[in-house]
Amino acid sequence: MSSPRGSTGLLGWLDARSGWVTGLRRFFAMTVPGGPSISYVFGFTLAMAFLLQTLTGVLLAFHFVPSSTDAWGSVYFIQNEVTLGWLIRGAHHFGASAVVVLLVLHMTQTFLAGAYRAPRELNWLSGVMLLAVVLGFSLTGYLLPWDQKGYWATRVATGIMGTLPGVGGAVQQLAMGGTDYGNATLSRFYATHVFVLPALLFGLLAIHVGLHRRHGYTPLPWRPAGEAGSAPFWPGQALLNLFAVALVVVTLVVLSLTLGASLEAPADQSADYEARPEWYYLFLFQLLKIFEGPLTLVGTVVLPGAVGAFLMLLPFLDRKGDRHPRARLAFVVPFLGGLVGVGGLTAQALLEDARDPAVQDKQALARIEAAEAARYAGVFNVGIDAEGKVVLFEGKRVFRREKCGECHQVGSPDPGRTDRIPKSPRLDGYLSRAWIRGFLENPSADERYGRTKLRRDEDAGTGMPAFAHLGPDALDALTELIASQSGLVHEPPINPERVAAAAAPFDAECSTCHTLDGTAAAGPSLQGYGSAEWLRGLLKDPTHERFYGPLGSGMPRFDHLSAPDTGYLIAWLQHLRLEPQ
Repeated sequence: MSSPRGSTGLLGWLDARSGWVTGLRRFFAMTVPGGPSISYVFGFTLAMAFLLQTLTGVLLAFHFVPSSTDAWGSVYFIQNEVTLGWLIRGAHHFGASAVVVLLVLHMTQTFLAGAYRAPRELNWLSGVMLLAVVLGFSLTGYLLPWDQKGYWATRVATGIMGTLPGVGGAVQQLAMGGTDYGNATLSRFYATHVFVLPALLFGLLAIHVGLHRRHGYTPLPWRPAGEAGSAPFWPGQALLNLFAVALVVVTLVVLSLTLGASLEAPADQSADYEARPEWYYLFLFQLLKIFEGPLTLVGTVVLPGAVGAFLMLLPFLDRKGDRHPRARLAFVVPFLGGLVGVGGLTAQALLEDARDPAVQDKQALARIEAAEAARYAGVFNVGIDAEGKVVLFEGKRVFRREKCGECHQVGSPDPGRTDRIPKSPRLDGYLSRAWIRGFLENPSADERYGRTKLRRDEDAGTGMPAFAHLGPDALDALTELIASQSGLVHEPPINPERVAAAAAPFDAECSTCHTLDGTAAAGPSLQGYGSAEWLRGLLKDPTHERFYGPLGSGMPRFDHLSAPDTGYLIAWLQHLRLEPQ
């Protein structure tokens, strides 16, 4: 077998056995009706976007762990620790939106050109099926980070599956992998996303591209008659295509640099989260607001089914006559009307959320929690535990869930929280030297005990007095003594000499109310003050004789907390000493 003209040596040998050189020549020798056009770039650009999604998806899969305990942590690791991981994930994240946009543009251009007519019916049908596969990618990929946004949006989506008449329950249970959301759910979505859908995608893409190679470009019916004829694919159309691909890639890089792929806080099944899908599903979300109750099936089955049927039957309904859009208004109007309707519903969903203070507060809190989770996940020697929990963030979650912020303020109030003045000590810098010294200097200040039952009562002579009169050396020594009781690491380290120097002022000024041996006194024992064991006892029963006893403090018991939640809360409280003030 001889090699084609111009192919010698290794290239000739390879071409004689594979035909790839000949294939490339035939590809570049394709003719473009009427010459190069922007209208023809969308298909090629879309195919390149598919390949980019595949490449970035494979790179992500090297580090991703499809487990409900490890998924969030592995995505955090990709985003923050893997070399260029932020760029890979950003390109994949924003590339999903790019694929949707390019596919809609390609389908719209194909529709307006009437390129679904004979002999290109199968091109169109394979393209419609590709649209369904792309939407499936978006739905299944959403859950994989196992963050709040993906988790709750998936619950909504699978809940919609459950409304399907007859088979809804079975379909929902199949998607969930059981009766609850967990490892099985994530495993099924992951398998679908990385195995099932890619197989369908490349199978349909091979058919679609093969049919395009067979039938060639469809002449654009709106071009003037004088532009009839054709031009080679190379270099005109090829360069236009490459320019479009470069524009998409640059856009993805810029978005990755400026916005970055979002990663919300780890999924919390007990959270009051305002679930919203990605922007390209917002129209369906808004549609379900219109068709509620007994009309739900109209939004979940009837209208989407009608749109799908229209697209699939289009090549067999519109078969004759001029291909110019003006000659096909019976089909052009509903198609473009559908696109306008989708855009209008999307805009309405965004506008309603922007005008709803409750939604805005919840979304603001979600952003705060996302930043907190990312920050706490990177804390050395704490980070993420064996259960996949971001230890310090889970502690902050317990603090919020138990409404501790109604009494103890830390930093700025969370969005939507009541604006009343907290009635208990502020916890900014809790257990730090500065926090302890502030109490010693003026315990009756509003940010200390000034608004609690433990405030100083001058007439009764109760409450904790101020010790500012002791002078800086004695205050420093007492501060060091109290800070040393927790056993926590401080910066600079605890000074043993200063701790020893606190013995005299403690005996003279503090020993009447406080002990260092754990025995009961008028005030809390300072033995182990701030340690995990001390805080666990305080949370369990603040009125225990070891703590505030008969004085009371107004602080409720938190003995209903589980052991893990108590541990998370204690870890976070202890970490506050290291937080910037």
